[in-house]
Amino acid sequence: MSYEISKTDILSYHCDRCGRCCQFITDQIIIEALDAFRMARNPKLHCANLAEVYERFTHPTFVPSLSEGGYPTFLLNARKDDSCVFLKDGVCAIYESRPRICRTYPFVVHPASSKRELQILPLMDPFSKHFSGGSISMRQWLQQFLPKEDQDFLAAEYKAMTELLGLIKQMPPKKLLEATMEIIYLHYFDYDTDEPFLPQYNENMEKLKKTLTNLA
Repeated sequence: MSYEISKTDILSYHCDRCGRCCQFITDQIIIEALDAFRMARNPKLHCANLAEVYERFTHPTFVPSLSEGGYPTFLLNARKDDSCVFLKDGVCAIYESRPRICRTYPFVVHPASSKRELQILPLMDPFSKHFSGGSISMRQWLQQFLPKEDQDFLAAEYKAMTELLGLIKQMPPKKLLEATMEIIYLHYFDYDTDEPFLPQYNENMEKLKKTLTNLA
């Protein structure tokens, strides 16, 4: 059972970096645009741009299916044993630029519908032993694992997705492929890694809304 957490809460929490949460991840980890942006800037990966990150380390899918008005997204690749492609000798090889879902685990964070900025829920799964031993202030946890850039991106992403999914549902079937190509380029690929992410993201989302409006 899950329960909501406040920023002012202090929880029993401890991570011993066992690496078990990096296993059994097949089709579980969404790679958001900000994730790919940070990976592209990680010199360990030798990626020239975000498109190369997505090509080498992810596979595309639709959530829900395209026929149901789904939105293209990318899922992190896993090895044959279901472990993460970045798990090396039991530790994350790109720890400093790991995806948001990995950084915030074992919590789930969403923009809140109420006046609060974020909704924080503990993820009660087989590894929920995290919630015993040690303690952490949720305010401190947010500062460490979900800084302001991430929070601003989350808010912008949820707002944009609400509008974009509405436009896709209005799309004539013959226009869906063209819309998908525009989404992949503007939402996921078209970023200069030498420039700040969020201004580019916001500009791309405005372009994408106009493009999909015209197609619909």
